[in-house]
Amino acid sequence: MSEKEIEVVDGQEEPPAKTDLAKAVVKAIPVQYYDGRAKTPGLTITYGGRTLVKDRDYRVTYAGNKNIGTAKAVASGIGDYTGNITANFPITVRKNT
Repeated sequence: MSEKEIEVVDGQEEPPAKTDLAKAVVKAIPVQYYDGRAKTPGLTITYGGRTLVKDRDYRVTYAGNKNIGTAKAVASGIGDYTGNITANFPITVRKNT
């Protein structure tokens, strides 16, 4: 059955079940360097070997992403996806070399 097909159960149409993002995998976010601006790195989220698409499969919100420390990106499922998945990432000072 394709993603958009509707299954008929006991004479009633059943929409396909949505996939929980908690079962997906988020690629590690690289270190971000402090510059006084909010950091909004892109996410790479895969499920079953398929790369999900921002604003079609999920939306992202960020918290604690302006200052030095650990920030959080939360992807919330939309469309065929439901639930949330969180990825933490560090914000640090760039060392002079």
